[in-house]
Amino acid sequence: VPAGAPEIFVKAAVDKPRVYWNEPLIVRLRIYSRVELLEYPDWKAPSTVGFWSESLGPPKNGRVRAGGVEYAVTEIATALFPTRTGTLRVGPAQVRCRFARVVQPPDPWSALAFPEVTPQEVVLASDPITVTVDPLPQGAPEGFDGAVGDFALKLRIDRRTGRVGEPVTVHAIVSGEGNIASRRDPEIRTMAPVRQYVAGAATRIDRSGNRISGERTVDIALIPDRSGPLTVLPVRF
Repeated sequence: VPAGAPEIFVKAAVDKPRVYWNEPLIVRLRIYSRVELLEYPDWKAPSTVGFWSESLGPPKNGRVRAGGVEYAVTEIATALFPTRTGTLRVGPAQVRCRFARVVQPPDPWSALAFPEVTPQEVVLASDPITVTVDPLPQGAPEGFDGAVGDFALKLRIDRRTGRVGEPVTVHAIVSGEGNIASRRDPEIRTMAPVRQYVAGAATRIDRSGNRISGERTVDIALIPDRSGPLTVLPVRF
C-alpha cells in the first residue's frame, strides 16, 4: 500500500456544477474503505437548503482503485432540484463508521504472535459543494409552469359514446425524466359547458436508475347536461 493512503475516507461530488432552476442535479456520496467495516455506516445527509431532495434508491456497493489502492466503495445518490436561483451550497455529509483495526504483535516470531483485532470508530465528513443556479432562459411557451425535464403527454377517454348525465372520463398522463411531483396537472377544457370534477390522481416516481423519472396521472370526469357532440379541446403541457 502506498505511504499515506487513507484506510477510509468519504467524497461527495455533483454531476454538474451549474444548472438551471428546477433542473436535476445528482449528488453522489461515496465511502471508500480498505479495512473491514463492522456494520453499515451511519450517515447524516448534507444540508440542502434551496433544493427539493429525492433519494435515488438504495446504496450501491462495488470496488474501485484510487491512488493505486483498491477500495470497497458504498455510494449513496440523491437528486436535487433547485427551488431558487443564485449560488447554493450542498453542505458536508457526516458518516460514522466502525471498522476492524488489526494490530500486529511487537514480536512476530513469538509463538503467541497473533494479530489483535480491535473495533474502532471514526466520524468523517465530505467537503461542501457550491452550485450555481441560473434562471430559466427567456422565450418559454405560453402556459409554461416550470416543468423542467424530458416529458411526454398522453391523453385518452374511456368511451366514445354515452348518455346525458353520465360521466366521460379523460385520462391525462404526463411521464418522463425530471421533478414530476412539482408540476401542475394539464388543464382539461371542453367546447361546450359541462360539469366536471377530479375523479382520481396518482403520482409514481422511479428512483431505480441514475435519474429521477416518473408518471403523473389525473382523471377528469366530464358530465354533459345535453345531447350532442362533446369535444375536448387540445390539451397543452
